[in-house]
Amino acid sequence: MNKENVLITSEISEEMEKQIINLDKESFANPSDYWEENKSFELFKQNKKIELAAVNKKNNELMGYTLCLVLTEEEYQQIRLGNHLESDIEIKDVIAKNELKENNTYNLYFSIIAIKPKYRQQKVGNILLESVYEEIEKYKQKNIYFSKMLAYVVTPGGHAVSRKLGLKEVGKNIEGAIVMETG
Repeated sequence: MNKENVLITSEISEEMEKQIINLDKESFANPSDYWEENKSFELFKQNKKIELAAVNKKNNELMGYTLCLVLTEEEYQQIRLGNHLESDIEIKDVIAKNELKENNTYNLYFSIIAIKPKYRQQKVGNILLESVYEEIEKYKQKNIYFSKMLAYVVTPGGHAVSRKLGLKEVGKNIEGAIVMETG
């Protein structure tokens, strides 16, 4: 897929959020692997998600998305140590975007990158990854910094994505997923 044919947006409408939640369900065979729909929608309503959607400019179809969460220090450490699973993250553990303060540093949890099956192997994931860095740069311009980024990895594809983000293995969680973090 050519980058010129992909619109990357952080302006997620309620309708697009519903499409994102459905893509999550499509992407995982096991329902426990994706965010509970109500919890996901509540995080959206409270402005607690940093989401980027890839939209096909030709037909306005959602192609994929990526999600990051700014976690409290306590929750970040629980995730880093492998003691909590993503499903253990509660809404109170996530900092809303409008609560991020200038000249402060936060920790980012890279939750997911999901691509619709018909758009896989077309570089949409790479475009989204580049956009994650661009989004982080926008926060830097507002003097809001992310000192560390963390992810749980369960697939070879997830491992490759995490390495592209500059994450390195730091351990395993209680289910055996690889815990990866920026240096």
